Amino acid sequence: FVSQRMAADQSSDLTIFSHERIQYVQDSFKQSWKYLLEKLRLMSTSSNARERRIASAVALCISYVIYRRISHAAQRVAVQTVAYTYPLYASFQSLESENGDHKRKWLMYWVSLVLFRIFDKPSDLILGKGPSAGIMKISFLLWLQSRGGSLLYQMLLQPFLRKHREQLDLVLRLLWEKVDQVVEDVRRSFLYIETRVKSAIESSQGTS
Repeated sequence: FVSQRMAADQSSDLTIFSHERIQYVQDSFKQSWKYLLEKLRLMSTSSNARERRIASAVALCISYVIYRRISHAAQRVAVQTVAYTYPLYASFQSLESENGDHKRKWLMYWVSLVLFRIFDKPSDLILGKGPSAGIMKISFLLWLQSRGGSLLYQMLLQPFLRKHREQLDLVLRLLWEKVDQVVEDVRRSFLYIETRVKSAIESSQGTS
């Protein structure tokens, strides 16, 4: 009995020690994480360019590790968030301000984003659907939001659109003519159906 009691006490001590140890590790991790985030915040707002670059590199590494752990669906959400959430608010700010350069910048971003969306699905066939593909897409979107959108528009989209403006205008005009024709045909069909229904109702009422 004594030996059993001693074994139970030792097991209890080990359990308590293990729980306390786990709690200690968790608290230490939380404190270290808070310290790291605060340090990164201070470095990112520092006047020293080297410290800002280090903070950006560390933040990118942390983001990559976290991003590697999330599922493909969450990766798609992350890509869509980066593509639309901040640009939407930044566009609102530029529209509310009198700064024409900001308006031009974000307008060029949205035009460049259309090109990104066109090649988004085909790029999945080449890059796959792993975390690395998501990281590349997010990095490209962040580049578009900084200065890439302006460069992509001025170096690629603007020359192409100017060169083919007349053809594009012609295609759009023909397309809208087709759309107007379809809308008019649908409107006439509804009018014909409405007329026939009214005639049928009037005929049934006259017969009764």
